[in-house]
Amino acid sequence: MEKAVLRVRVAAPVRGPNGDVVAAVSVVVPIETRTDTVLPAVRAGGRAISRALGRRTP
Repeated sequence: MEKAVLRVRVAAPVRGPNGDVVAAVSVVVPIETRTDTVLPAVRAGGRAISRALGRRTP
């Protein structure tokens, strides 16, 4: 029998040109992982994809 591994998901929105959320980017990591080390990269990915879709932030 496999050992259960607890995990946590970290997600950020992907926005279209008008600011509406059109998707999300997420990762799942073991619960022992410090989410404060993962969250900045996930947010940066969401912003980069949003810019590629034409989103301009104020």
